[in-house]
Amino acid sequence: MQAPDAKSLICEHCGAELQPVLMPDAGGWGQDPHWVCFNDHCTYFLEGWSWMWERYRVRASYRFRIVDSVNETVSPLPVWSKSALRNLIIKTPNGHPNARVEHPEA
Repeated sequence: MQAPDAKSLICEHCGAELQPVLMPDAGGWGQDPHWVCFNDHCTYFLEGWSWMWERYRVRASYRFRIVDSVNETVSPLPVWSKSALRNLIIKTPNGHPNARVEHPEA
């Protein structure tokens, strides 16, 4: 899968580069990567901790993500820690965001 344009790979909350993440099949997400902000200083992520606690009494937050790179559909990605889901980041050649994304099992 080819990545979306570089300008769309930026978090709308903090300006950080988004990272490609391949979600587990069990979640019903399909095989296309989601593009996620893993900036631990992002206001969306930081403010999510208190928002989730005040409304649901859970110790969790969320990260900004683009679910559908063609239509640039955004959605929060729930996380339970700073390190949650980092193991799902897809490594691209030379770390370039516009490089062809290869699935780990390919």
